[in-house]
Amino acid sequence: MSWLSKLLGRKDRRAAADGKRAALMSEDFDQPTRQPSLRFALCATPRTGSTLIGRGLMQTGLAGLPLEYLNPRNIRLLAQRGLSADGDAARLLDLIEPRRTSANGRFGIQLHFDHLPETTQAEIAQAESLLGRFDALILIRRDDLLAQAISWARAQSSDLWTVERTDSHRSMPPLPPCPHDLIEDCLEKIQAYRQGWEQLLARQTAPVLRISYEELTADYPARMTDILRHLGIAEPPSGLFADMPLVKLADATSDAWRESYLTHR
Repeated sequence: MSWLSKLLGRKDRRAAADGKRAALMSEDFDQPTRQPSLRFALCATPRTGSTLIGRGLMQTGLAGLPLEYLNPRNIRLLAQRGLSADGDAARLLDLIEPRRTSANGRFGIQLHFDHLPETTQAEIAQAESLLGRFDALILIRRDDLLAQAISWARAQSSDLWTVERTDSHRSMPPLPPCPHDLIEDCLEKIQAYRQGWEQLLARQTAPVLRISYEELTADYPARMTDILRHLGIAEPPSGLFADMPLVKLADATSDAWRESYLTHR
């Protein structure tokens, strides 16, 4: 494949992702205005399955619309529709919550560690205060850190972050040779983010449910049911999670990158 074909393919994938992102932040996904009775956060690092969980929860209609509302790109999209808080995350959530709470009073958010400012002591206090607004916390991790780093490096290299099950027939984009330095950088960031989450959550009083990506993908219905119960939905309707809404992207290339990284590290 020529460099021009690769460039055009990457631009097409980015445009498709940007369009989906814009749709999810638009008024089309707003709910009838109501205040939440239970707020929860999916506390994640990249490539741990937070989008898989969030998408599954959205489909139930029982857990709000847990999306990355504090992702800087989404903040810009929300500002375009008049939901702007001048960098005040708590104030922005005050604007979003009434629009994204399900009929049973659940509001959720996907929250990555790098969405939180945590440089100065004042910012650390702000991050702790922001987490304090949630009634339930779900910490999503991945036991295989190298697999997580490779997945993150792949996504950055290809601009392909998720594939819907309904679109699983699409071909995977071409990838470069194993980017050892990028994988190393991803590993370092993942370890820092994991440590940061543990430190922040240790200072919270809300109950924390811990879920690993490996547990999630090994028994998706059971783990998603555990999450709903953590959100106070004691007896979820059966059959809610028959199929994962997203497909795994790991393949032979992931295995080859792993072998190359371990050989050359």
